[in-house]
Amino acid sequence: MISKVSRQLLILHIFLCSSIIEITEITSLIKVSNKTIMRDIKELQNAGLLNIKFSRKEKGYVHIDDDNRCPFSRPILSDSKAKKLLFDKLIRLATIMIGLRDHTELPCYDNKSKNQETCGSWYRKRFPNLSTITMQRDFKELNKIGYEIKYDRSVKYHTVDFPKGLEGIWSRI
Repeated sequence: MISKVSRQLLILHIFLCSSIIEITEITSLIKVSNKTIMRDIKELQNAGLLNIKFSRKEKGYVHIDDDNRCPFSRPILSDSKAKKLLFDKLIRLATIMIGLRDHTELPCYDNKSKNQETCGSWYRKRFPNLSTITMQRDFKELNKIGYEIKYDRSVKYHTVDFPKGLEGIWSRI
């Protein structure tokens, strides 16, 4: 069974890759009820990660601003500590999904690698108060949905392989 966070990240990926989304498209990929999908969409909106509306004309959800599909707007604050922690995690993981999308690292034996930004340095720059263990957990969470970020100890660098489009995510989960 897929976790709530993984499910919500998959939904975010679907919205990032598509202009018009029907609930049936989501439920064909993620085997949960329409009601669960609707709750997840609402949480992604409340976290400031989606800016969408239902279009009767298009018979599906459309982005309000198609040029900025993942707006990272202000989350709707909640009194619940658990909800705040969930939103923080979703925002952090969405930041990684978008920020490391085209990342390439060079092996340590390559002369150009000395000054490169690694996955680790990129993460620490954006999340300075979080530990290396949290970074590893975040990468592991993304690996569950096909966003592969793996560290190769023998050559001392990360490999990043993110799914392209809806077809890319279909083949990985």
